[in-house]
Amino acid sequence: MSNDYPFDTFELELDEIACFSNTFEKLKTKFQANFKDDFDFSLKEFAALRACTGVKIGYWIDLNACSENTSITFTSVGYTYSAGRGGAYYGREYQTWGIMAMQKDVGDIFIRQETLADKVIELIKPIELDFEDDLEFSEKFYVIASDKDKASLAMNASFRKAILEIPLSDIEIEISNKALIIGNHKRVDPESTFHIAEFLDKISVIF
Repeated sequence: MSNDYPFDTFELELDEIACFSNTFEKLKTKFQANFKDDFDFSLKEFAALRACTGVKIGYWIDLNACSENTSITFTSVGYTYSAGRGGAYYGREYQTWGIMAMQKDVGDIFIRQETLADKVIELIKPIELDFEDDLEFSEKFYVIASDKDKASLAMNASFRKAILEIPLSDIEIEISNKALIIGNHKRVDPESTFHIAEFLDKISVIF
């Protein structure tokens, strides 16, 4: 571990070191954030990251020094992309994924911003979980759940409000095996990470 940073800088690019440091300092303006050296958690099985390759949590930050309930991770995510003439290239980047340990089993839930394709599919085969008393949320977010009754109870007004207040685009939230994850498949940056941390802090008292 470097003497100048509270995290291991081995194999990090200079811009990554600067970004991680700035993000950590931003988190510390509101949270008792601390890097954690040992952790045992895998994001590979979550649907939100299943299409990615080489998913590995590189850095883990507990947001509360007295609790391990809410955490921020800098996760190394691999992906492939085409480059013309049938060529494919492999890339890697660090993304922010927030994690919260839950006390309740609410089944499997997947939440993301709704697209036009989702609306068309729902017209053909209604599989989405809607909230008739919260049209703003239902019009903006696409929700599917393994147990609609459990999900409806868990996704109360406070939880939905916290999601609506996230000032980020393309947010994905997934709940599975008493763990909630949140991210938007974007590179780590201080502002986005701070907003994800704020969301986790808000909902930590709900579950």
